[in-house]
Amino acid sequence: MGLAAKAAPELGVWAGVAAILSCLSNFIPVLATSSRALQATAKIGMVPGKFVSTWLQYEDSKRGVPIPATACILFLVCILMMFNFDTLVTTQILFALVGLCLQFSAFIRLKYTSPDSPRPYAVPGGVWGAWALSLPFFCLAALIAFSNVTGGLQNWVSFAVVLVITIVAFFVGDFWWVKGGQYDPELVKSVLQGKETDANLPETSVESLTLLGRE
Repeated sequence: MGLAAKAAPELGVWAGVAAILSCLSNFIPVLATSSRALQATAKIGMVPGKFVSTWLQYEDSKRGVPIPATACILFLVCILMMFNFDTLVTTQILFALVGLCLQFSAFIRLKYTSPDSPRPYAVPGGVWGAWALSLPFFCLAALIAFSNVTGGLQNWVSFAVVLVITIVAFFVGDFWWVKGGQYDPELVKSVLQGKETDANLPETSVESLTLLGRE
């Protein structure tokens, strides 16, 4: 935009407008998908607290928009805007690495626990094939994580934040959601497929949603 303004003041203005529209075109789809993900998380019972979980499930009957979940995502975005860009990039990279590491770990574990389960595509080589595919990624993830956290104090803070959130999320997911009896495989499947109804939602959620005005 600065180069465009140097070339011609009018061109700089239009470059700024184009940049704003480009950011909005990227932000709105991310906001829509993130709010739906948060709503689905509440529907499958993974959000602690009955009131909070039910509130996040609420959806506007006329427009089909999960208003509370969208508001939560907007609030989180407003908080993140207070941090500098480098910190946000480092934190996003570390979160992405954690998510991918969990996916590859689950992939390897399923090769041990459910090797014969039907899959659209099976990695050849069985367990050894899974390890051969996953080890290069784990090495690359470790290298990327190390290069990010050695950049200064801010990067170490980002690493600590990601670590704490990951541990808390694991505790909520494993000990409270699964071992605490909140996990319902059929409900999770119906929500992921978009087939959830009041019949397969928890009874307390149906009653509370009715009170909130859901049709």
